[in-house]
Amino acid sequence: MPLVLNEEQNMLKDAAKDFCTSGTPISQLRKLRDDKDESGFDRDTWQQMVELGWAGITIPEEFGGLGFSYMGMGIVMEECGRTLAASPLFATAVLGANAILHGGSQEQKSELLGQIASGELLLALALEEGPHHSPYGSATRAEKSGGGYSVTGSKNFVLDGHVADKLVVVARTSGNSGEREGLTLVLVDRTADGVLVTRTVMADSRNAANIQFNGAKGQLIGQEGKG
Repeated sequence: MPLVLNEEQNMLKDAAKDFCTSGTPISQLRKLRDDKDESGFDRDTWQQMVELGWAGITIPEEFGGLGFSYMGMGIVMEECGRTLAASPLFATAVLGANAILHGGSQEQKSELLGQIASGELLLALALEEGPHHSPYGSATRAEKSGGGYSVTGSKNFVLDGHVADKLVVVARTSGNSGEREGLTLVLVDRTADGVLVTRTVMADSRNAANIQFNGAKGQLIGQEGKG
């Protein structure tokens, strides 16, 4: 069955295509790679994406986003893929924002989602711990500590983890690696004590990070065991 876009979606597609063709050509990624850019993306270009509303495409209007659905984000990501646009869009506005949107409390949604949509906050999802995708394989632990949680463990292949302001960490508050139950989301500042971030550059020249947590303090996202 062919995918038929409505008028709004076609307008978004055309705008995204025009922007990516002129603003994020493949030559930009090559320059970032060759210059060994500290961020791995051009921050001025990212700000332009934010001004276009892309950071808030999947965020409901009540939280400061566009409420344009996953279809809208898919349209934009497709055009970004055509020119290999380097940006924190996927890490922040897809993975991070939706972890907050679906897992966070009403207060957290109100506090954080608007910051994402306005470009004030970069997030990274810290999930993987091995060489293969394993959503239930987390062995990283989170234990109650004071008014928050203390996180200990390690994460690999954290997309844009070295530039994120905050990390959404999938950790265990109960159970063992491989079990579905007991997974909890904890929000940890990247610069917090006990967080060691090692940047890696993948084969496609994009950014990832290996991250060690040694008793790093964080805040529960939503409810314990609902990760």
